[in-house]
Amino acid sequence: MADILIGLGGTGGKILKAFRQRLWTEFDAAQRRNLPIGFIYVDSDRAMLDASDITYQTIHGNCVFETNDFVDIKTHSNIDAIFANPKGYPRLTGILGNVGATQSAVCPVGAAADQKRRAGRLLFASNIDAYLSKLANAVQEVQQKEVGSTINIHLFCGLAGGTGSGSIVDAIAQTRKWMFEHNIAEKNGFTLTVFCQIPEANPQPN
Repeated sequence: MADILIGLGGTGGKILKAFRQRLWTEFDAAQRRNLPIGFIYVDSDRAMLDASDITYQTIHGNCVFETNDFVDIKTHSNIDAIFANPKGYPRLTGILGNVGATQSAVCPVGAAADQKRRAGRLLFASNIDAYLSKLANAVQEVQQKEVGSTINIHLFCGLAGGTGSGSIVDAIAQTRKWMFEHNIAEKNGFTLTVFCQIPEANPQPN
């Protein structure tokens, strides 16, 4: 079997980091090259790409995310430009909805997605081509290592607001759509499993 692990937002990134720490601890570089495992980390914050972070150090090297594992959905996104000219972004029409109401809910966007679900969704949607490109590369890489195998896709995120909870529904829909459009379901078969972490009700539910 071949596996693709996708982390959305900070929580998703932390889960992928834990997998990579374990993988880099148990397998050396030569062994890892043959493993049919792919990683995609989607976030609006690049903080977890810090190779100097000592927590990425393992007995078999530094397991920090590589550039080709990461989908940066904020650096090249201009939210203000989208709201200034919504008709110029026809693919985002369904997500923008009532432009005025969405703008008041989303803006201003501070650090990362600012823990705003709508901001996370808009940022992900405006970078969907970059995400699908990473997905295509990951599928190709694991297929080369495990020819004809079922592809198991695992999506990880938190639901506390922001990138993960904003992008999860579209990530599921777009991933499934791409897999069917490229006949992966017919040729190899695939599964898609979603793991969502619900925030603790502390001090009280809201």
